[in-house]
Amino acid sequence: MVISLNKPDKKRRRRKSAILLDDLKKGDYVVHEDYGVGIFDCD
Repeated sequence: MVISLNKPDKKRRRRKSAILLDDLKKGDYVVHEDYGVGIFDCD
């Protein structure tokens, strides 16, 4: 018998994007939920 005291993981809710991709310009700083900070490159 296995008894776990861990709570079941909650599913991540996706938030609606606060910015449209059309508003981004090459060189803008962006923050990704999983990958962190980066620089937008549209090539």
